[in-house]
Amino acid sequence: MLRKITAIISFAGGITGIIGGILVLIEGISKIEGIYAIIGVFLVSISTLFYVKWTNFGKNKLTDIEKLDHEAKLLKRQIEVKELKEKLDTLQN
Repeated sequence: MLRKITAIISFAGGITGIIGGILVLIEGISKIEGIYAIIGVFLVSISTLFYVKWTNFGKNKLTDIEKLDHEAKLLKRQIEVKELKEKLDTLQN
C-alpha cells in the first residue's frame, strides 16, 4: 500500500513539474540558465511519469514466467544449502 501511495505522489509531482514548466515557458524566461533549469525539470518529470507507469503504480505483479524462474532459483539455493550441510556433517564426523 505504501508503494502505491508513493507512486501516486510521484506521478502527481511529475505532472506538476510538466505543468509548471509549461507555465514558465508561456510567461517567458529572461536568462539562459532558466532554460537549462526548465529542461532539467521536464526530463525529471517525464522520467518519473514513465517509471511510475512502467511499474504499474507500484504493483509487484510478476508474470507466470517470472514466478517460475523465481521458484526455480529458490529451489536451486535450497538444494545447494542441503548439499553443503551434508558435506559439513560428513566433515565433522
